Amino acid sequence: MSHRIKSGDIIDSHVHFGGPPRENESKYFWSQKFIQSTTFDAIKLAVRMSAGQMSGLRYLQVLLNQIQQSKHIDKIVLLALDKFYSEDGHALDEKTHLYVNNSFLMHLSFMYHEFLFGCSVHPYAPDAVNRLWH
Repeated sequence: MSHRIKSGDIIDSHVHFGGPPRENESKYFWSQKFIQSTTFDAIKLAVRMSAGQMSGLRYLQVLLNQIQQSKHIDKIVLLALDKFYSEDGHALDEKTHLYVNNSFLMHLSFMYHEFLFGCSVHPYAPDAVNRLWH
């Protein structure tokens, strides 16, 4: 199975991933504030699920199925989203409304050729430069 982009592939370059709090918070979570956003409303419409039906695993399965059944999209870029940091380098969980770990999405992109990895590093993270290179 090839993970490369082929000439002629149609790629949706902006797809968010996530899941409810306390499901797998070291890898991803969305906040109560995010659940009340228009972005979350759009995600629910796209995957045809209510907030109560959504879990990270179910969301992942629906995304994968939609791509595999699509006549118009070959791959998607799953976007990681780093935590929000203060200028002095402290993670501000109370201001982080959608978090998706880089390593988690990178592994998904290795497992499924339909997923491409979109990295996210907050510039105030104390290890930001190192994370960009590793």
